Amino acid sequence: MAYISEHSFIATLKSAHPGYQAPLDFSRIASRFFNTFSGPTTEYGTEEHKYLCLTNLPRQTQKFWFLYHQWEDGTTSYEIKVQHPMFHTSERNFMSLIISAHGYVVPYPYTTWAQGWRITWDNQCGCPSAIQRPGKILYEVEPQALKTGELGPIRLNSPEGNDVQVYGRTNYGDDWWAYITDKGGITLPLSLNILELGIKHPLE
Repeated sequence: MAYISEHSFIATLKSAHPGYQAPLDFSRIASRFFNTFSGPTTEYGTEEHKYLCLTNLPRQTQKFWFLYHQWEDGTTSYEIKVQHPMFHTSERNFMSLIISAHGYVVPYPYTTWAQGWRITWDNQCGCPSAIQRPGKILYEVEPQALKTGELGPIRLNSPEGNDVQVYGRTNYGDDWWAYITDKGGITLPLSLNILELGIKHPLE
């Protein structure tokens, strides 16, 4: 496989779906119950979570390393790496995003399952040339069209060939969180904020 640095970049991701406008990161809202002199009390707060999530109370601005490769079979696509203190057992705290057996987007040590992420246009009308894949057509964002700054709305197409979705929303008053999946949820248009383009591999 060949790493193509000129088409690789660091970015943040934010949902552009009405009612779900929040950044993607590894945070969820959890409740804590304890007793006080006035009786039982419940508090809500944000905590780290091992699944990629969407919440209006993120703990940090999560960055995503989109690493463009030409794979052994000749196809080109992204591997997406994430860096987080939770991944302290991994090299430089990096892991790759894969789809779990139940469809969740999760960090994992590098595997061929991490190959195949694609960026596609959310609105197919007037999009660039289509790429035919089994059962569907992808209107893929050409790497040459990328530049620093905001891009979108776009969709993120998983190695399984499905658009990234939001699933299982839990509300806490005006606050909320939900899982990021590639099946069973609501298709998620995204805003991609490219911070740095043309990067060397983060593990070099």
